Amino acid sequence: MGTPVKCFNCNGDGHFARECPSTKNQNGNENSASAPSTPQFWTPRRNPEETEEREFIKQMIQEKREEQARRRELEEQRRFDEKLRAEMARYAEATKAEVMAVVTRQYLGQRDEARREELKRGWSPPPRRRDDHRVEEDLGDVDDIDLEIRRLELLWEEAGWERAGTGGGKLTSEEMSGSSYRDNRDYRRSSERDRTYDDGRYGGRDAARERGRDGRRDRYPKDERSTGYREGGRRPQGTCFECGEPGHYRNQCPMLIGESSTQRGRSASPGYKARGVVKRPSSEERALRKQLEDLTSTMASMKSFIDAEQTRKDKEERQRKESEKREQEEAEQLQRETKEQLARERRACKKEDKKKKEVEDRAALRKELRMDMRLHMGAMCEGVHDHIIQTMLSEGKKGKAKTTEYY
Repeated sequence: MGTPVKCFNCNGDGHFARECPSTKNQNGNENSASAPSTPQFWTPRRNPEETEEREFIKQMIQEKREEQARRRELEEQRRFDEKLRAEMARYAEATKAEVMAVVTRQYLGQRDEARREELKRGWSPPPRRRDDHRVEEDLGDVDDIDLEIRRLELLWEEAGWERAGTGGGKLTSEEMSGSSYRDNRDYRRSSERDRTYDDGRYGGRDAARERGRDGRRDRYPKDERSTGYREGGRRPQGTCFECGEPGHYRNQCPMLIGESSTQRGRSASPGYKARGVVKRPSSEERALRKQLEDLTSTMASMKSFIDAEQTRKDKEERQRKESEKREQEEAEQLQRETKEQLARERRACKKEDKKKKEVEDRAALRKELRMDMRLHMGAMCEGVHDHIIQTMLSEGKKGKAKTTEYY
């Protein structure tokens, strides 16, 4: 009778789209001439996960991990360098101390050897006394020292004569070292100490010194206080601890006249200057001086070598720091360039993704519009077809056609 009908909704034969059972099930079994909904397979397929963004995040995490590992490596290298510098400094100090110890041992050995040679030859200067840190005024004058020595000698003789007057004769060294002599000596020392304490207490140090000096001068005759007894043969002449020559003391040494006169505020007598003993250099002194000069030159060369080594180490350390700083700057510059390149690539990727998304959206929109047009045109064609068929059927039944009105 006519062409077979076909449903545009389910592509089935024998019924139209408005009579499709799927449409009736969706609309609650009601006949409706509305256009069916768009099938599910016509909607554009979109990926919910952004794979590129995930890859970018993974890349950023990997870069951060590499940067942290690089920082840890630099920190370990810095600690190792600091430990190495500390060890080198400690080794340099130990080496310097060892060198000084060796030089000192050599100097002491040479000095002892020179002293032994002098002893073998029969003359040796007396060892220098330790520096006395007391004030020069506390040491007293040479006259006071000589008078005190003379007084002690007289006391020794008086003790011997007293022993002889009691019937024992002159004291021997064994008898004078006995208990009675020690008691008498201790008694005299205690009485003198008490008297000196009282004088210092009530008159001061200078007054006590003057009173003691006056008392000693009154006690001894004038001829004994003269300088003639110093030149006698009863006791040896004094030896200078500065130059090692006999005949004068250290505070009368010609080598220290200017210093002692400046410190004590008085000048030496011209007569003593004329009597001063001139120090004559000997072969031993020349040899000792040459050894000292050799040791001094050795120490100077060692010091110059140590200074050169220290300068070289400082230069190497400075160069190493400069190279590390330069490498660090290059690494930072490379890191900045890498970050900028990644940022540019990320922006370009975003632009490309945006363009692709716009193209896909347009294609999906065109597809949806095309399907909607097909649905609407199919429904319209079905309506016209049904109307024509009904008109033809009605004309066949009544024999008279009605006027068709189109709106």
